Amino acid sequence: HLLIAGATGSGKSNSLHIILQAASAAPDGDVPIFYLCDPKRVELALWRKMAICRGACDWIEIRDLLDTVIATMDERYRQMEAEGITQSKDTRIIVVIDELADLMSEHRAVFLPRLQKLLRLGRAARISVFAATQDPSRRTIPAELTQNFTDRVALRCVSPIESRQIIGRTGAEKIDRPGEGIWRHNAEFQSIAFPLISPMEIRYHVGIVNQLCGMC
Repeated sequence: HLLIAGATGSGKSNSLHIILQAASAAPDGDVPIFYLCDPKRVELALWRKMAICRGACDWIEIRDLLDTVIATMDERYRQMEAEGITQSKDTRIIVVIDELADLMSEHRAVFLPRLQKLLRLGRAARISVFAATQDPSRRTIPAELTQNFTDRVALRCVSPIESRQIIGRTGAEKIDRPGEGIWRHNAEFQSIAFPLISPMEIRYHVGIVNQLCGMC
């Protein structure tokens, strides 16, 4: 699971685009299915044109989409139990949430338990959550969620408190360039810089993915 957070203008959207490009490239042929939650309707609009994705914008649609993923996860666990295995062999599923704050601020009671379940149980079922937010406060990403994100990226933050909230230490408040950040994987840290990606490049990549899916 991956969390990307940082202040407005820190490069969050571009970073998410780069990660989506990498995740959908699947050089090993293990192409995932994407469930895209786009409360602002515009950030993931180009990605929603991928044949391997299902998108939702309205909070009710997003709730129903998450319920579909949870039902799939539960079914995979039943199958794993029947086969006596601890890791699903099914197609990877990646749930992408562009602005977590929009969901948590207005409909916290709806989304918190659903996200908790996916983050807690998803990995063995080959289900991952990629979430991004410009509001790295405890209300948006409470400890119940943060502790289950094995990977976290802190882009430029307003204060040391926000940096600590995202990655457990200060430092991101000193970043001065959009797209640069600190990546935490478990207890290890490294600096990272995301390259820019244009809408034209996204359209081209989506087209290639759709062509490849048509050949499957």
